[in-house]
Amino acid sequence: MRVAVVGGGLAGLSAALELVDGGHEVVLHEARPTLGGAVQTLPARAGDPEPPPDNGQHIGLGCFTEYLRFLDRIGEGGSFLRTRLALGSGDKTAYMSEADPITKMGKKVVAARTLPAGHTLADGDLALKSPADGGLPPYELDALLGRVLRHPVAEDSAITFDDLEEVLYAPEHAGAPAHGD
Repeated sequence: MRVAVVGGGLAGLSAALELVDGGHEVVLHEARPTLGGAVQTLPARAGDPEPPPDNGQHIGLGCFTEYLRFLDRIGEGGSFLRTRLALGSGDKTAYMSEADPITKMGKKVVAARTLPAGHTLADGDLALKSPADGGLPPYELDALLGRVLRHPVAEDSAITFDDLEEVLYAPEHAGAPAHGD
């Protein structure tokens, strides 16, 4: 089926991807010369800092996990940089409480050992490795625990949601959309 999606913002882009994944032919209509809607890097202008300013960067916060998943899905998961806001003296030295997150930057979730099909993922089954192209970022670790593998995964291989059995309802996440919805 041929489907028209009007608007190339995050909602339109997400809808288009879902439709393409469902086997539909999609035509995306966007009035602006760039995609992203309110979330985009602004064109460079004389006097602007390098890189050019972003509009919508507030949704790149760690709490916007669906947006971060969307970036990973379109191959742009590593295209942004999140740094702690320098307050007070402006010293950007990491605090002790920040050490663990800093060590996770640029890493992906991989199998800590070879895992068979039908295996239910637990803490010791997963590790973080850098670089690991195509894998899930560390903030997805909790979403993987308790999930069942669809097929065997070799040691050090990146783990993605495609490697997992579909979850249609998860009582611990009642009210939240399940993966695949």
